[in-house]
Amino acid sequence: MDSSEVLEPDGLVLVDSKPGISGFAVDPGRGFVAVMVGGDRAIYTVVSPRDKTDVRSAEALTLVQLSGGLDLGTPILPPDILARLVADEMETADVREMRPKVKLLRVDVVPSPYYGSFAEEDTKDTSSVTATPQSTPERDANIESQAAKVLEAVNKLPGLNGEASLEQVEVGLRLHADESGQLDRDGFMALLDTLRNEINVMEPSKVKFKLLVSVNDDDGGNERELEIAAPSAVVAIGLALRYKVEVVVSEECQVEGFDVMEIPSRFPNFRPIQQLYEDAKIMDGFIPSMFSRHKAPDNDDKV
Repeated sequence: MDSSEVLEPDGLVLVDSKPGISGFAVDPGRGFVAVMVGGDRAIYTVVSPRDKTDVRSAEALTLVQLSGGLDLGTPILPPDILARLVADEMETADVREMRPKVKLLRVDVVPSPYYGSFAEEDTKDTSSVTATPQSTPERDANIESQAAKVLEAVNKLPGLNGEASLEQVEVGLRLHADESGQLDRDGFMALLDTLRNEINVMEPSKVKFKLLVSVNDDDGGNERELEIAAPSAVVAIGLALRYKVEVVVSEECQVEGFDVMEIPSRFPNFRPIQQLYEDAKIMDGFIPSMFSRHKAPDNDDKV
């Protein structure tokens, strides 16, 4: 049994509930989620909606690797991203000069002011939206005949990566094809947007993240603290893991959360962060040993 889990007499498995980032899970309805703990309460945020059966997105892989101490996700989390965020906040262009002066102190998890407003928001301007052409037997036949080829084409493009279905493509063609059922360039781009939005849909998050950063203003050692809004969950959690800083879940978020004992039942595929770290240590020793076993034999080893 893993050291991060405790087996109670009645068979109930309790997840280690240390404050901060508790672990990650692949959820069939939500995607890849990060679970955070404050007190005896837990709350989650969706990192990537695409990882509903396994970890495949660059965002999810970056966080899993960071959990094991492997900082490999530079396209998702560049080495200078913290300095960039501070430079933007301070309205200075010299990121290179800023980089050695900044230090991440803490990441705070606070309520999102936008949570719950999406269902009520109905203020989009639809005046420029083109009406869908009327359905005819000829149009429907042309859509059906080309749907498989369109599916093959779109699934090779970034943002879809083979995840669109034939049904989704047919629905998109009915929305964006012309009167004869054919796609022009604008129609194809509109179809791509529709498919990407449908596949990568992410539920509104209850939380947002704030980065508490220390900035050394000059060579004299004078420091000041800045609070910066993190642009995304993957950036906030990734930076916390990279710099090994505390993640604090606010009391307001704890109220909106759930009991830590419910983590295994809510997320059956949950992996505690300590388990990911231990797995990474095993692999770190396993890969070199595999290489040494498969190296060319020395002269004394040959028959």
